[in-house]
Amino acid sequence: MKIGVKFCGGCNPYIDRKNIIDKVKNLLPPEKYTLEYFNFDDCKIFLVINGCGLSCAKFEQAPKVITVAGFSLDGKQYTENELPYAIVEKILAADPG
Repeated sequence: MKIGVKFCGGCNPYIDRKNIIDKVKNLLPPEKYTLEYFNFDDCKIFLVINGCGLSCAKFEQAPKVITVAGFSLDGKQYTENELPYAIVEKILAADPG
């Protein structure tokens, strides 16, 4: 399954966005999930990584969107170390297969 990944512009990051997405990638089974950064045509889940709480980056009209906004994931607060695990839990929960 392809997961579309979109990053904010990084103007005021509280979190290390690249480190978080690298950890998410390492936690997901590679034979089942791939992260896509440019071609979102076949993506079933979309992950938005905003470095701060303003959450300026969004996926418009996407059915399943997981949004990180600084230390927040879909409105719930986490530490930076907890975020990758929480993101993976959300991805697995959103996976229809």
